[in-house]
Amino acid sequence: MNQGGDNNRRQYHGLDSIKAAGTDQRRIVRLGMRLGAEPPVDKGAAAPASLEQLRSEQVEVLTHASEISAKQYNAGLISFSEMNNCMKALTEAKLDASKTARERAEILAASVAAAKLAETLADAKFKAGLATELEHLEARSYRLKLQIMEAGEQRH
Repeated sequence: MNQGGDNNRRQYHGLDSIKAAGTDQRRIVRLGMRLGAEPPVDKGAAAPASLEQLRSEQVEVLTHASEISAKQYNAGLISFSEMNNCMKALTEAKLDASKTARERAEILAASVAAAKLAETLADAKFKAGLATELEHLEARSYRLKLQIMEAGEQRH
């Protein structure tokens, strides 16, 4: 019962199929598991992405994830914490990508506004019996954290 070997053969076959189809290997999502072999080196590969490009891509990905998580939270499919984690990660990524104090201030102002909206929604769900008090408190705590950060930026 060597299912591990069968799985490896299927995964290798999948990679061979991708290569045969001419798919650009740099765009293939990592399989999550190395099969003991290093990927082939493409001598014509583009230069590694710059830090700025990586941060920009991260913001783009997290913006999309935050939009999805907000829709899923509104539909009752995920917890507030899951949505809030996306919001936090997006704010952090935007702050990391910012270049000026003015950009940081704008990001924090927009994040405070979004956190206030999320807090209002969590409060309404709590009052309607659709969420726990903990969700409401988490929303409030995150909004306060952002406001504290915003106040700290304004002092500088």
